[in-house]
Formats: sequence, C-alpha cells, structure tokens
Amino acid sequence: MTIPLHFLVSLSGYLGAVLLLASFAASSTGHLSTDSRRYHAANLIGGAALMISCIAQAAWPSVGVNVAWMGISLLTLAQAAAARSGAVAGHVVDVVSVEVASSEPTRKRRVPRSERGACRPSRIRHRRAVGSPEAGSRVTV
Repeated sequence: MTIPLHFLVSLSGYLGAVLLLASFAASSTGHLSTDSRRYHAANLIGGAALMISCIAQAAWPSVGVNVAWMGISLLTLAQAAAARSGAVAGHVVDVVSVEVASSEPTRKRRVPRSERGACRPSRIRHRRAVGSPEAGSRVTV
C-alpha cells in the first residue's frame, strides 16, 4: 500500500496550520511565551509545513508569507542562541543579597565597584526557581 503524494502534501498543510494556530492560541492565553524557543520553533516548523503545501498548489503569495514567517522565526532563534552563548552564560557570580517575601524587611548591601567584576547585571535574566540561593552562596547564570 502506497500513500499518494498529494495526500502527504495536504496533510503537511493541515498539520502546519494546526501547529501555527496552536502556538498562537497558547501564546494568546498565556500558556506559551512569545520569547520562548518552543514558540519560535513551532512557527518555523508550521511555516515550513504550510509552505510545502502552498508550493504544491502554486499558491505563491502564501509561499512568500510563509518564507517571511520562517525567516523571522529563524532570526529570533539565532539571536536567542547567540544570547545564550554570550559572555554572561556560564559565569559564576556571588549572591550578595536575597529578597524574600516576608514580614521582616531585608537589607541590601551596596556592592563596591571593585567587587562587581566584569559581569553586567543588566544582561542577566532573572529566573524563578523552586529554591532560592542564600546570601553568600555562588550561583551559575
């Protein structure tokens, strides 16, 4: 039993459309961040699947839209990969203070410029973690 090529091309278009719509719906409802790799990977794969179907049906305006869609996703994924492999990733930093939501006020110690090192805090992305580091510990970012 062989599967006809036109069936596979149509299936590719339907799966691509479902993937694009699912990623859009997930981002619109807050289940998926538009900054995430999953979102852009879904857009890239969905755009490629739709493009296959559009090429087979000679729908050239749709091919152009999907090429642009894939290009944007590729560019964003490449920028995210470059940011992850930048100077900040993998560096060990000292935890100077930890803010904890409690009734007691926490005190922050001002870090002298000489102790700050080469790490630029503006480039560090703050992530929510299950456990919080304690002051005086070391964390890899």
